[in-house]
Amino acid sequence: MYKLYDIVKLKNSNISGIIKKVDFKKGKHLYNIEINNKIIFAHEDNIEYYNENESIPNKDKFHKPTVNIYVKKKNNNTSSEIMLRHKTLDIALFELENFIEESISNNILNIRIIHGKNGGILRKGVHDYLKKSNKVIEFRLGGYTEGQYGVTIVKLKGKNND
Repeated sequence: MYKLYDIVKLKNSNISGIIKKVDFKKGKHLYNIEINNKIIFAHEDNIEYYNENESIPNKDKFHKPTVNIYVKKKNNNTSSEIMLRHKTLDIALFELENFIEESISNNILNIRIIHGKNGGILRKGVHDYLKKSNKVIEFRLGGYTEGQYGVTIVKLKGKNND
């Protein structure tokens, strides 16, 4: 088990951060990890200790206040929307995976992904990820009043629909 303020790395990536909170859900530890002034959620099997011999990217940002990736509603459920604009594809997909897990666990099965219109790299990456995900029933680009091609609307499978 990792503890508060341990510096950890996401497995199979070069993304590292510091543990800011530890929760216990469904028999596993869930860690809130601050990365580039954002909080991500990761299960214990998705992280590892950061190698001390490696330089720590953005070490000066670890002490700054955190900003949640997803907006929390007043009833403490995860929002049905995630903002991925201006993020690298690797970080965006990692945040999206966590967001989908949180949404399903909070029984939010219709979500909105804001990836922006500029260039379409995030949109393509998000759509490729959604096509391969076994947690997605269907997805489409937003309509005229939903954000058009800067937004993807997703219908997720529920907990009991696996």
